[in-house]
Amino acid sequence: MKKSVIFIAVTAFVISLTIFTGKLVAQDMTSEGTPSLVKSATGYEMPQSQVASNIVVITAEEISHLPVHDIGEAIIYTTGITITSGGGTGTASAASIQGSDFRHVKLMVDGVPLENFSEGFPDLTLIPLDSVERIEILKGSASSVWGSSLGGVINIITKAPAEKTQAEGGISVGENSTRRYNAGLSGRIKDTGYYLYFNRFETDGFHDYQKAKNDYFYAKVTENLTPTLKGELSYGYTGIDRQDSGWIATLSSAQGLY
Repeated sequence: MKKSVIFIAVTAFVISLTIFTGKLVAQDMTSEGTPSLVKSATGYEMPQSQVASNIVVITAEEISHLPVHDIGEAIIYTTGITITSGGGTGTASAASIQGSDFRHVKLMVDGVPLENFSEGFPDLTLIPLDSVERIEILKGSASSVWGSSLGGVINIITKAPAEKTQAEGGISVGENSTRRYNAGLSGRIKDTGYYLYFNRFETDGFHDYQKAKNDYFYAKVTENLTPTLKGELSYGYTGIDRQDSGWIATLSSAQGLY
């Protein structure tokens, strides 16, 4: 049965404050010499070595060296992560952290929960890899910070606006009428930064029930208010049109969702 899933998320204009305590050590620095910060443990950015939670960070550079095509394939290399999918690329997939139920893992984009009420669990295929700056995986309960998340949190951080105007685009094709189109625009106008990204993925799959057509659009606007304060407004849309092999209902039923 063919299904259509729409996800729309808007974050309010918020103020974010980066907090440092003590001196930064070697593991808190990236290869570019900038601080290595995480947000998933406390809700605000802190050096990774100064948080008590078990957090794994996967950067865009690390992902570029892996033979992967989506979020699920990228995080499966992390110890304690199990991925279950309905078939090939483009079909629904869900993550388990250290044996937890799929429904107990909270999936977020830039700190905003990505809720998928039609399927009952966070679908990792909703966000394309090309828009990802890093992925933060918090293992273990984070309910005190993010609400219901007994298994853990997967926080996908999208790319920040570039300092100078940058445009990107690409088309890739493969077997079984598989096609991917993507385009992006990023830059800055005075103190206001912007990032726009669009992706379409289509495939006939290996079988009829693996046909998929996924559209994704994401927009982010940032404003530097002071040297330490930044406002951010983001909007995301995902449209999914794919065949349902019954795997979603089977997974949800097994975990007591229906």
